[in-house]
Amino acid sequence: MSKLQSIRGFTDIIDDIDKWHHLEASLQALSAQYGYQEIRTPLLEDSRLFERSIGVTSDIVHKEMYTFTDRNEQSVSLRPEGTASVVRACIQGNLLYDQARKWFYISNMFRRERPQRGRLRQFHQFGMECLGYDEPYADIEQLVIINEVWRIFGLAGKLSLEMNYLGSRDTRIAYGEALKAYYQPHLASMSELNQKRWEENTLRLLDAKDAALISLNQAAPSIDAYYTDDEKRSFAIIQQCCQDHGIDFTVNNRLMRGLDYYTGLIYEWKSDELGAQSTVCGGGRYDLLFENLGEKRQGACGFSIGIERLLEICPHLETPRSIQVHLACMDNDHLPGLLQTAQRLRQAHSHISLYTQLQAAKMPQLIKRAVKKSADFLVILENPQGAQQFSVKDLNQQSHHAFDGEQLANFMEQCSC
Repeated sequence: MSKLQSIRGFTDIIDDIDKWHHLEASLQALSAQYGYQEIRTPLLEDSRLFERSIGVTSDIVHKEMYTFTDRNEQSVSLRPEGTASVVRACIQGNLLYDQARKWFYISNMFRRERPQRGRLRQFHQFGMECLGYDEPYADIEQLVIINEVWRIFGLAGKLSLEMNYLGSRDTRIAYGEALKAYYQPHLASMSELNQKRWEENTLRLLDAKDAALISLNQAAPSIDAYYTDDEKRSFAIIQQCCQDHGIDFTVNNRLMRGLDYYTGLIYEWKSDELGAQSTVCGGGRYDLLFENLGEKRQGACGFSIGIERLLEICPHLETPRSIQVHLACMDNDHLPGLLQTAQRLRQAHSHISLYTQLQAAKMPQLIKRAVKKSADFLVILENPQGAQQFSVKDLNQQSHHAFDGEQLANFMEQCSC
């Protein structure tokens, strides 16, 4: 019988779990500082949600989504990104009826693409969505938040920001027509999918990955020639505020993102340490997404940061560590008393991590087990009857102490200070 293994592109998180906890806690605390509340949406959604929001000609919908038909003959998909689900929840609950909303999430997403560095089929994102505010100041606040993320994790100045401005629907239509005329002489050399994109969403060709189109795009028309005066003013405010907050950036008028719902500001933060998959964070404004899902227009913007990619560029992430105490005994008959001692200590000293070795062993084996798990102290119950006696070994200082129950409690109190 063949050995069962995890599915390709789906990984277990074991040794680095403390880093994950520290990173997630830091992001949650930062979100609270800026007034963002957590939202948790389902892993599984109606496939039409992503077709209408991300776009049927996008790479995500066209070839990367995990989509299947359930027993009710409904097409459902594992979510490939978080924004569409947040907006769906907002529409479904009529949650913008009387107030704007600021939400964050730390969730796993799914895309069936070739696994490689920084890109798994199940991956995790930290995202923020601000719903009910028009541009540009909600967008600016989110750029400030992202910049603060980099500062918190020691990445200030190590990532580069590229931004573009897509303008209104009318601006995009006018620009799309100019692109369509530019690409038309080259249609015959394009793939069937890119020909469909040329017909239905020409701007998506700017995000193409094949070499011929990348080269062709270098001389393509630029969208800034089609901005209205209001759009020029809005983009100028965003750039000025970035400068005011010390956020370095480059304007890339051909930057596109792999989702159809963007309008107005879009951006990507990239790291040179990640090779081809260099984007760590991406986001922008998506006022038209509500309309795409059948509702009236709402101001909205958001971003997401890939957790795996973030961890990869800060591998020496310092994680806070509590005192690690191992409780053990050298006789299985002492285990009931050991469990009682462990419970009393946990209730009195909640900030200490108490690990109970639930199988008796000789002293050298107990020490070996504790050292392997990086314990600070090994506490051995030597007399479970009457006045309990404990042998306490400081595994960092290589010292030894003998305590009764009251002395052990006092010692744990000192350790927790």
